[in-house]
Order: sequence, then structure tokens, then C-alpha cells
Amino acid sequence: MLEVHCSGTPYEIGHQHGAIAKDKVKGSLTFYEDLFKETCSMNWGEVRQEAKKYIEPLQNLSPRHVEEMQGLADGSGVDLLDIIALNVRTEITFSLYTNVPTTPIQTDGCTSAAYRQPNGEVLLAQNWDWQPKQASSLFICHISQPGTDIPKISMVTEGGVIGKIGINSAGVGTLLNAIRARGVDNSRLPIHLALRTALESKSAREAANKLYKMGAAGSGHILVSDSHEAIGLECTSIGIKEINFDRNGTLVHTNHLLLEHPGVDEPGWLPDSKARLSRISQLLEENTASTHIDHDSFFELFKDEQGYPASINRDVTAHRDGTTTLFNINMDLARRKAILTTAKSGIMNIAYNSALRQSKSLAAELQNLNSKPQASPSEIGNVSASIASFTKTLDEYQSLARQEIVPKKQEEAFARVKRFRENLSDYRGQLDSLKKAREDAQHQANRTELLGRRPYNATPENPYANATTTNTHSTFQPRHPTQSNGPLTTGSPDEMREAHAFREQNFFSNTNQALDDYIARGQAVLGDLGQQREMLKSTQKRLYNVANTLGVSGDTIRMVERRAKEDKWIFAAGVVIFFLFCWLVLHFLR
Repeated sequence: MLEVHCSGTPYEIGHQHGAIAKDKVKGSLTFYEDLFKETCSMNWGEVRQEAKKYIEPLQNLSPRHVEEMQGLADGSGVDLLDIIALNVRTEITFSLYTNVPTTPIQTDGCTSAAYRQPNGEVLLAQNWDWQPKQASSLFICHISQPGTDIPKISMVTEGGVIGKIGINSAGVGTLLNAIRARGVDNSRLPIHLALRTALESKSAREAANKLYKMGAAGSGHILVSDSHEAIGLECTSIGIKEINFDRNGTLVHTNHLLLEHPGVDEPGWLPDSKARLSRISQLLEENTASTHIDHDSFFELFKDEQGYPASINRDVTAHRDGTTTLFNINMDLARRKAILTTAKSGIMNIAYNSALRQSKSLAAELQNLNSKPQASPSEIGNVSASIASFTKTLDEYQSLARQEIVPKKQEEAFARVKRFRENLSDYRGQLDSLKKAREDAQHQANRTELLGRRPYNATPENPYANATTTNTHSTFQPRHPTQSNGPLTTGSPDEMREAHAFREQNFFSNTNQALDDYIARGQAVLGDLGQQREMLKSTQKRLYNVANTLGVSGDTIRMVERRAKEDKWIFAAGVVIFFLFCWLVLHFLR
């Protein structure tokens, strides 16, 4: 995962975030633009108008964060309102939810827990669940603000979002659970900026006091902890209520309110939220009774698959919003240590979605070509390249499926692989049929041309030779003497001009067809060269590993490296020669 180190003034920190993680910011904007359109029926212009309502309150509540968001906008080349919209996405969503949209509101769900060990030190961990499409916009952001007493921050966040889940140098950690409750108050602090405020605190109690003072604009549960105290803050637009450790030294939360909040309307959302809460509580109780929970064993609890796919370790099929566990973060706050684990299922789902899109695209391409009388070489070459790309994606997905440790998930993945392999075999069969049909048509055309040639010594393909070819369907076919209604007769100059024009047209048609063949073959050759290069790189890495294992001398390894460099030059020379050949063909034959 990308790591970005930001340091300096708030503006400089934001600018570094935006400049280095620009593609992540753009990815978040694209994702949430589609999401708001789908769930709230609003275009991005309307979303920006909602975000505009937060500028003045934020300048009063947290001017440093507004300055940082301005730097982020400038660094990534977008408008300030776009960045504010990303940072108040929860509030915008639930503000619009008061209008009861027809499509269910979607936001990130998760399972979080804090555990106080017998020595009093606190462990903090969470599974973060969201749509696989947003996984590519995640990164780790390290923030240092020299000249201030604000602790250094390390957090996992989405591109463009300045507050999320993480830990600071004072040993304070934050987690987030989304809560679906109606109402918003844009005069208070948005949830994601509340997380950033907590991460800029030196203790859990200091963070809680700051948030009590500023209030929360929307709903959500923030679990903030230091090495000795954990505090669960259930936030709504009406107020904040506190949850503390139970008698077993545990504090757990999922995606529904646990305390009474008079005046707050919380419709049902995730039916599995209560089941996950019960399960994580059960696992903690069982493990604390039978064994000592440490940093490593605490992480094991979040691998639980009971109730799959709507389990603690969640899969994409659990809910129609398509959420899955994208990562786990496990913190030992006393040692200022956090371990981030990217969920394998999230990566698998990305690979699956990619393979599914490629399969549908291939099916559409082949259907289009099958409807044509004859496919051109370039069209066949494009399909061949698409099949090669689909094969590579499928191999990657199959490799991930083999690494899956949950039997039920692995079985489902292998079933998908089997279906994809069947589709791939069908696509290859259709491509072979298209190639054969083209070859048959070409063979028939060549045979007809050969049989239609007259016994002249000159080359019939040459339009300037004294040869003619017969073609009963040609508009340039010389008229038969018995059918002549005018002054033209066999052997007349007009007849010869017609025959010459026909031969010239036929020659250029064949030349264009041959050039298409050359281009298609060139595409195939380039594809093969690329695959061979990847294979050589893979082989080189394996040789290095074997050589290091066997203790091969440094001279030998350097010799291998020199040879690899020579191979790169040979590859580059081959590519240059190929393009030069194509240019010569196009220059002299067209």
C-alpha cells in the first residue's frame, strides 16, 4: 500500500497529500460521484452545494483543517469544495437520507474492539468493510507538524480524506463504525474531521473532551483509546454518549447504536450488525477465560467466518451494497505499534470483478464479429490480445483462490474459476472459427484468382503487366463482342483501359489486405515479446533466489546481471527493427 509522508504547515501537509496521492484523490472523487448518484440521485454539482454549507462552520471550528484541505485541493488539481465533499461524505449522505431516497443509503461498515490486558495495557483493532472498488484509493498517510505540540500521526485513509483510522506518537488510536441515523447539524464537526481531531490529542480523555465541546455533525461511533483507557463515543447530530470497558475489560461495537439516544431515529440497516457484535463479544469472552490475549492472538479474532458471508471477516456477497472487509488494523498502543493487514478477499473480489468485465467485453466483441461476413486481421488481433489479457487476469484470480484459507470461500472461488475457464475455452473456439473462416475465404479468393488467370508470362498481380484476370462480377469486365451495343469491341483501347483499371484496383485491394495481415502479425509478435520479457524477468528473480541459496559468488551474480542488461538491449533493438520494418512496408508498398 502507498505510504505518503507529509510534514510542515497545514497547507504544506495538504499539498503533499494531494500531489503525491493525486490518483487516489481522483479515484475517491470518481467513486463517490457514482455512489451519490446511485444512492441519493444527485449529481456532483448538487453534492458540492451541500458541501458548501460546511465551509463557514469549519473555518470557526477547525481553521487548520480547512487550510490543509485547501492545500490538498491545490496539490491534486481539484476545487476545495470537492475535497470538503469527501470529508463530509457521511454527513451529506445522511442529510440527504432525511428525504428518504428510493435506493438504500450505503456507507462503510465494520467491527471494532478494544481489550484491556491483565497488566492494564490496551489493544485496539478493527476490520474495515467497504466496496472493493474503493480499495485502490486507500493509502497510509504519515503526518508531522514541526513547531507544534501535536503528536505525529499515522493513519489509513482514502485519497482526499484528512481524518480516518490510525495511531499517533502519544499512543492514541482511533477506530470508526458507521451508524445509520437520521439528522445532521452542519454547525458541528463532521465525523472524519472528528477522527483527525482525536488523532491530534495526547490521550483518549483529551480527545473525548474536545469532541464533547465541538459536537458531531452526523452519526457514527468513534472508538478512541490510549494505552490505558478506551472510550466509545456514539455520535449523533443531537449529542454524544460514552461507552466504557465492561467488567471483562472489553469494549466492542459494530454498526448500530448501543445506547439510548432520545429523539434520534435509527432505521434498520445491516441485519448482520447485531450478529457480529454478539460474535466478537463471545470470542473475547471465550479467549479471556481460557488463555491470555496478546497482540497476535487479538488479530486472530478478526479472521472469524461464522455467519459467512455476513461475518466479522466479511465477503462481498453479504449485502446488496457489495461491501467486503478491505483491511484489518491491529494496535498495541503501549508500544506505539500498529499492524495493517489487507484482506485477501478484498483483493480477490477486485480480481473477480476485473475478470467479469473482461469476459463480458470479449463476449460482446465476438458476437459483433460473428455477425459480420468476414473479420479483418486487425479485429482478430484485438480479440486475441483481449483473450491474452483475460487469461492473465484469470490466472491471477486462480492464484489468489489457492491462497484462500477459508474452505467455503475457496470452494466458491474455484467454482468461479471453472466458469471463467469454460468461457475462455468458448472464446478461443470462436476466435479459431473466425480465423479459419478468414483463411478459407482467403484460400478461395486465391484459388479463384489463380484459375481465372490467362496464360501470359507477365505477373497478373501487377496492374502494369500485359495480363488480364477474369471476374464476371466486376464493373470493369470487358464486354463480349456479341453483347456489344456500341462501338467498343474486344481489343479496343477502351476495353484495355477498363481491364487495366480493374487490375490496378485488385492489386491495391490485395496490398491493403496484406498490410492488415502484417499489422496483425506484428501485434502478435509484440505480445509474444512482452510475455517473453516478463517470463525472463521472473526467471531472473528465481535464479537470484537459487543462487543466493546455493551461495553463488558475487562475480557470478554480476555476470548474470550484465547478461540481463544485454538481453534488455537485444529486446529494445528487436522492437526498433520491427517498427522500422513496418515503416518500410507502409512506405514502399502503400
